[in-house]
Amino acid sequence: MNKCSNPIAHPWKSLDAEYLNNGKLYLHFENGFYNDTIIVKKNNELFRRQIITTNESTGAAAYIDMNNLSDIKNISIALNNGPEAILTNFPTNQLTINFSDSILTISFLSHVPYYD
Repeated sequence: MNKCSNPIAHPWKSLDAEYLNNGKLYLHFENGFYNDTIIVKKNNELFRRQIITTNESTGAAAYIDMNNLSDIKNISIALNNGPEAILTNFPTNQLTINFSDSILTISFLSHVPYYD
C-alpha cells in the first residue's frame, strides 16, 4: 500500500472499499526502522518476528495483515526485544507504527494509507 501527499490523486475510495473494515487488521510499519526486529503477538501468541528497514523513498518498512479481527482480543508489538506495546481496542482496522527517538508511535487511521 502506498502513501501519497496529493489528496486529489489519492485512491482512497477504491483502497478503502477493499481494505477498510473488511474483517482483517492491518499493521503498517512506516518511518524510523533500520534493521530492527519487530515481534508481533496476536492473542498472546507469537504471530510474526521480522527484521525491517524503512524504504526512505516511500516511508514504508513493512505491513502485516491479520485475519478475523473479531477474534483478536489483543495484539502486542515489541521492537528489538524492548517492552511490548499492547493493544486491546481497535477503533479501525488500519494502524500505522512509527519509530522515533526510541519511541514507538501507534496510530489508528480512518483511511487506508497509500505509499508512492
